Amino acid sequence: MSNTTFAQTLFERHQKTDLAPSTSSVCKLFTRILLMLFPEQSPKKYRSAIIIKDRLDIYNSEFKELLNVMQKQLDKDPGVISAAFMAQLPTIYELLCDDINATLAGDPAARSEYEVIRTYPGFYAIAFHRMAHALYELNVPLLPRILSEYAHSKTGIDIHPGAQIGSSFFID
Repeated sequence: MSNTTFAQTLFERHQKTDLAPSTSSVCKLFTRILLMLFPEQSPKKYRSAIIIKDRLDIYNSEFKELLNVMQKQLDKDPGVISAAFMAQLPTIYELLCDDINATLAGDPAARSEYEVIRTYPGFYAIAFHRMAHALYELNVPLLPRILSEYAHSKTGIDIHPGAQIGSSFFID
């Protein structure tokens, strides 16, 4: 294949490929969300609830911008999707708190919430799964799989984003 033919082949592929946010930008945003939910993993501590509310608003805007890149692949407006996801964060947080308690109850080696949050790969995997699952339920393409594969690469634990996992989940 000549360079000209190869370039034409690549060009055609570029024209057919849908736009999507970078994997790193998706993972960074959702990592920052997790660090805000569980400061045990973060060196940053927020000084007031107002600052946390402002940060949540910023994350909502950043998520909407990520979704704007892939807008033609979405069945809803990016702002509607990002707001719906952010509205689920309190429920995700409560489920993760139940998961922490399940880990403490189910693993005799677990000594504290802090230890589970900071060091347990199972907690990290389920935290990313719960966020990925919320996106999956909102019919967001690609991003749920990006998050699940990111957690898989960090923990060795592979959970399909469509898997429905109830409360008080523990995986070691």
